[in-house]
Amino acid sequence: MLKHNFMVSAVISMPEKFGISYSKHKIRNYNYADLNKIAKKYGIDFYKVKSSKDIAKHYKTIRNASPDLILVAGWYYMVPCFIRKIAKYGAWGIHASLLPLYRGGAPLVWSMINGDKKTGVTLFKLDNGVDTGEIIAQSPFSINFNDKIDDLYRKATLASKRIILNALRNIDEIKLQPQTVKPDIVYPQRKPKDGKINLNDSALKIYNFIRAQSKPYPGSFSTLGGKRITFWNVKYVKHVPNSENTGFRQVFKKANKGFVRLRYGFLEILYCRYGSEDGGFHNIASKKNLWGKYLG
Repeated sequence: MLKHNFMVSAVISMPEKFGISYSKHKIRNYNYADLNKIAKKYGIDFYKVKSSKDIAKHYKTIRNASPDLILVAGWYYMVPCFIRKIAKYGAWGIHASLLPLYRGGAPLVWSMINGDKKTGVTLFKLDNGVDTGEIIAQSPFSINFNDKIDDLYRKATLASKRIILNALRNIDEIKLQPQTVKPDIVYPQRKPKDGKINLNDSALKIYNFIRAQSKPYPGSFSTLGGKRITFWNVKYVKHVPNSENTGFRQVFKKANKGFVRLRYGFLEILYCRYGSEDGGFHNIASKKNLWGKYLG
């Protein structure tokens, strides 16, 4: 925004770890960005919100900044009406889905887990609901079969920049479009424990599950040889030649590659964490004597 000569009067941000209603403990934003560095560089007032109750405390701060627009991105709390009303154009939010699909938390992760081939970003005007406000603009993009979650975030970032800048340049010509919210589904945020793999799922479903929670997220996990194994990168394979004698969930090697047999297919394990060690699976498996063992 600064690069394109839009004046930023204040930045209100959240810490990397923060409290939220659905968790007794603080949660971590795995896509955290320290905006204070940019604010300091350009002499912009910077404030930090540590909980949802803190937002109300910044009413005077926001009012004194006299914003034409409040832009909300990467935010975890509801923005109350009395805050939104301060700005001439209200408050806009950017959401990583094609609303009304995937309202709520972790939309890109859920979309990839569900095996979708397309998603996008939506710029919308905030109201009292969860991602229910009128749509300003949308930008779709594909989910390629080999994409991982960090690939989707790169696509979402580029798409978000485009539609935000275009909307700001044409702010008085925007025509708001109401969105239908039926079926009224709000997806929940995801916790690290949600990464546990259901080994009864198909190989394709587990492949989608793993790539949706790869880095920067905590990863999808199971156990192997009595220790946790976290999968960072896998490849879906329908069939591995000469693998008929391998058992369901058994880890085996073919031509210096490591595979695991699952329902209706195989996964080639490329990169993982075993215990506290990150690396290529073939090297770890050979070193730890894991060949022939079973995922549990």
